[in-house]
Amino acid sequence: MTSLRKQYKTAFMPESSAILFTPGPVQVPFGAKQVLARSFGHHRTASFESTVESVLQNLKPVFQTAGRVFVQATTGSGAMESAIINLLSPGEKVIVVDSGKFGERWAKMADTLGFTVKTIKVPWGQALAPSLLEQELKSHPDCRAVLTQVCETSTATLHPIEELARICHKLTDCLFMVDAITAVGAMNLPMDQWEIDVVVGASQKAFMLPTGLGFVALSERAWQLCKNSQSRRYYFDLLKEEEANQKGQTRFSSPVNLWCGLEWILERMLKFGLTNLFEQVSLYSKAVQLAAEPLGLKIYSQSPSPTVTALSLPDSMTAAEGKLLLKKLASHHHMTLAGGQDHLVGRILRVGHMGALTPNDHLRLVSAVGEELSVAGHDCDIPSALLAARSCLAPLEGKHAFGCES
Repeated sequence: MTSLRKQYKTAFMPESSAILFTPGPVQVPFGAKQVLARSFGHHRTASFESTVESVLQNLKPVFQTAGRVFVQATTGSGAMESAIINLLSPGEKVIVVDSGKFGERWAKMADTLGFTVKTIKVPWGQALAPSLLEQELKSHPDCRAVLTQVCETSTATLHPIEELARICHKLTDCLFMVDAITAVGAMNLPMDQWEIDVVVGASQKAFMLPTGLGFVALSERAWQLCKNSQSRRYYFDLLKEEEANQKGQTRFSSPVNLWCGLEWILERMLKFGLTNLFEQVSLYSKAVQLAAEPLGLKIYSQSPSPTVTALSLPDSMTAAEGKLLLKKLASHHHMTLAGGQDHLVGRILRVGHMGALTPNDHLRLVSAVGEELSVAGHDCDIPSALLAARSCLAPLEGKHAFGCES
């Protein structure tokens, strides 16, 4: 019995002091954890209807839109699928920007669902040049939608969304749809101002919750087109979801605790101020980027995102040593970072800057990475790295980090 109890604790009781520096899921605020733990009511009650109304209203300023924002019990990938099957019909042509794993995923998804896919292949670590989109749109005037990531999470690369949206609408009447899962709520993305038709998000990134809620925000134009889609759908039908939302309900059984956690997060995001939140995330990323050179690391992306930073490991490190570095950061320093994918496995570290993180957490990260690299025999100037990071974080001194309020 004692052995069984020990196995149970090992399997289901994670290290409480571990810090999540992954680009998703992220560190959940303590207050949100309390809400998540106690919110297990029924989804057909007056109390939950109040939560639904509050969440749907407060999501709008975060997405910077006057349009509809839908919440569905799914992952971010589910929300990506929901967006395209609610707005497009089988056989219609879409242009997909593929600059990494998640652009590749949207292209495969659209192809599987019966759309005609034209892919713009962009080298990993590079942003899409607006001229390439312009060229592709001129070659395919019958395109019905352009699909792109705001931030390609696999490479920590930011695309020039404002300019891409402008080109899209200047040349065609097609929809401009963005996967903003690693962007919305953590950086400025004015949906209405930039005339973005569809913005997809998810709960496990800037919204600081566990995975389980997907968001689909629609412009008024996109909403009207939603009524014309001939794609077959049942669970993801946004027209049916809207009918339920008008009654203060969700169409199907809902993860009540996640909705309540989202209500708690949104209230505090708006009180903290989106501008302040965006500045915090941006300074975190800049601090890590400035610390990279003294540690002997390079910024992988040519267009770095403020929400996640990809650091190229020294050329002298093997992929196996790169994977071992991640394990040592977890076992020695209780920090979980993300590695690379596909050909970048063991070649890069990806550091997320969303979630309940503090400036001191980022300084500890810089120190920990430098220590492990030094032990492995690589030249690191840890004091200079810490000085660079600390100077960058100075504007946040004396302020509460969002999600870490006492």
